[in-house]
Amino acid sequence: PPPPPPPPPPFFFNPQPAIRDPLWSRGLGDVYKRQNEDAVTPNLDRLSQRGLTFDNHYVTTAICMASRASILTGKYEYQHGCNFNKGKLGDQDIENSYPSVLKNAGYITGFAGKFGITLKSGSPEELFVYWGGGPGQTSYVTQKNASMKKYAKKYPHSTMSYGAFGRDFVNEASKAGKPFCLSISFKAPHMPDTPDKKYDHVYKNMTFKKPANYGREYSKHLSEQSKQGRQWERWETWGYKDNYDHVMQKYHQLVHGIDQATGMILQALTESGVEDNTIIIYTSDNGFLCGSHGYGSKVCLLYTSPSPRDQRGSGVGGCGGEKKRGGGGGGGGGG
Repeated sequence: PPPPPPPPPPFFFNPQPAIRDPLWSRGLGDVYKRQNEDAVTPNLDRLSQRGLTFDNHYVTTAICMASRASILTGKYEYQHGCNFNKGKLGDQDIENSYPSVLKNAGYITGFAGKFGITLKSGSPEELFVYWGGGPGQTSYVTQKNASMKKYAKKYPHSTMSYGAFGRDFVNEASKAGKPFCLSISFKAPHMPDTPDKKYDHVYKNMTFKKPANYGREYSKHLSEQSKQGRQWERWETWGYKDNYDHVMQKYHQLVHGIDQATGMILQALTESGVEDNTIIIYTSDNGFLCGSHGYGSKVCLLYTSPSPRDQRGSGVGGCGGEKKRGGGGGGGGGG
């Protein structure tokens, strides 16, 4: 008889900034370097240089829960119906979500970080073999995240703890002889912007370049409806108007932490000998406006948020969502 086909390649998948949380399109690898030369992201740059970067990639619902549900299911929000004060993710969608499908297909699945979705029934832990996630927004303080406490002493900031979780997952899963799917969902750079102090020096005293459409003079043509929500008042309350460099320093510092944590996982893939057999997809669940049109934050219905995406590897297809980050061999796809 013919020899059995080789097992599917491992899958390292990370939905969010960094999945990370809100990440502007100026924030990813070569996207950063083309649009924001201020960013210091060597590991994300390497991903971009070795793979394919989508630098004009948008999310239809610029808020975390709806976007994360789309990543899990490959459906738009109006199809899965999961968002704040709107509904929980239904049982059929959970059953057809990428972690459920891959786990049932024999993948070793792992998740760490902000899960950010409420399920109609069951626990998200049941979808994964390895669990380092948490409910709600989670915390930047590792000790406060119950499933990650073992990393708290060495990695007190949660971003680096997720990098350590990913490193350990890769080291263990790569020895099992099975394909794997790792999802790392960083809280950063979500508010409250609390970066890791070990990186205070990276952007100290830096003056940041503002977007070409920065300021309220670029909002005159936009509707009054778009000037009613949080994105309008946060132009002032979040400091984009009067304290731009300070706000962007903390924002970029959070992103730099994600870059360093990503580097830990990439190094583990290399040292485990599975790097060339792993697809990595990196994305965010939405993008901050960072002063464009005089807006702060996100959630502007009439001005969609750019969401960076980078992909490295081949043979991508199957389950996916509107945007992704992570990697592996058998996942990906569009919304």
